[in-house]
Formats: sequence, structure tokens, C-alpha cells
Amino acid sequence: MHTQTVDQILEHHGILGMRWGVRRPRGKDGLVKQSAAGKPTKEYLRAQALRQKGAQRLSTKELQEVNKRLEMEKKFKELNPSQLKRAMDTVKTATKYYKTMDEVVKTLTGESIGSRVMNMIEKKTGK
Repeated sequence: MHTQTVDQILEHHGILGMRWGVRRPRGKDGLVKQSAAGKPTKEYLRAQALRQKGAQRLSTKELQEVNKRLEMEKKFKELNPSQLKRAMDTVKTATKYYKTMDEVVKTLTGESIGSRVMNMIEKKTGK
């Protein structure tokens, strides 16, 4: 039988968010480079600058460039919903099911789910 003290045990659970086998790029000095994830691209900045000019002041080519960028961004948002949109969709679905369940419970018992829950809480708390 092995008995070990806390001083004899070595454990390591990794670093939160770190991926196995993925290394961050380093510069010549050996330091980790800053991520470019938050920086807007040149194309995005150009499209923003062109949009601010107004449609009347743009050439046909520039207008096509802006429109193509906007269409692509819109399509990307549709294909990659944000976490908030997914959460809202989940809430809508849950609400729809709750309403259906509430109607069934009302039909069977004559009371809504909410009033039944409140009655149970009042019984438990004595209020």
C-alpha cells in the first residue's frame, strides 16, 4: 500500500484555453507575437472608407466593391449566427414549449404551471 503526502504528488492540468500541439508564433527575439485577431483587414477598412463617401461620389467599380463586401458580410452573419442569436433562438423554443405544456396542464388540472409552482412554494415556505 502506497501512502503519499501532498508534497510527493505532482499534478498538472494544462492551461485553460490552450490546445494540445498548437504553438503561438514567436518573433526573432523569442517573444510571443501579438494576435492580429482584433485588427480589421485592409479590405474592410477600404469598404468602410468608400461607404462614408456616399453612393453618388463612388465610381461604378467602387460601388460594386462596397456592395460585394456588404453582401458577403451579410451572408457570413447568416451562416455563422452569434452566440447571442443562438441563445435567443433557444429561449424562443423553450418559451414555445412552455406555452404548450402550460396549455396541457391547464386542460388537465384547471391551473397554469406558474400558479401551481407558486402554490407549492407558498406551502413549503408557509407564506
